[in-house]
Amino acid sequence: MRKHVRVRPRMRWLVMDATAMKAREHVAAATCLCVVLTLVSQFSEGSFDTLVDKGALDALMGEPGAAAERAGNSLLAECARVCAPKGRILVVSLLQDHVLEALLRTFRVGWRLSVTQLPAGPDMLASPLQPFLVVAQAQSAEHAAVGTSVVASVELIIPKKGAGARVSNAEQQHNVALLVRRENAARDAHAATGVRASEAWHGMT
Repeated sequence: MRKHVRVRPRMRWLVMDATAMKAREHVAAATCLCVVLTLVSQFSEGSFDTLVDKGALDALMGEPGAAAERAGNSLLAECARVCAPKGRILVVSLLQDHVLEALLRTFRVGWRLSVTQLPAGPDMLASPLQPFLVVAQAQSAEHAAVGTSVVASVELIIPKKGAGARVSNAEQQHNVALLVRRENAARDAHAATGVRASEAWHGMT
């Protein structure tokens, strides 16, 4: 912490409940000590152009269940709230099925979404769960102002392996592709008929 304070003196370090965005702010003093100030208000809507999560969503959601779903939904809802028009939310995740479902559900209307498998580090090459990057881009303020909402297909990018190459996360890739395919069918139904994407989703399961 002290190293970062010296190298990046203008960076603010906030300790908070990410599902409520209320924080205790750590402000660097000249002596590199931290003075703790209590913030009395939440971040306002549209406060950030870019938000990055690496592992928090996975940690909150853990194994499938009602508590995990509530925690994950709260985090994603807060990220969506404080993201500015045309801003981006970047989530690095091992993308278990229930985590991907939460992301697809949250960023269904008014967002453009891409899901990309990332290169695995040496320690994860044999893991059945590989990291993915999910990028959600908010629609423009102009769209929001006139009451129109983007319902765009989800882009899925999984790099292809060479012929005969072993894929340690083949099941994960299959599940991700299946969920994205179902989601895109629901979004297409929404665009074609006006059926709410959530209703179309339930019809596909």
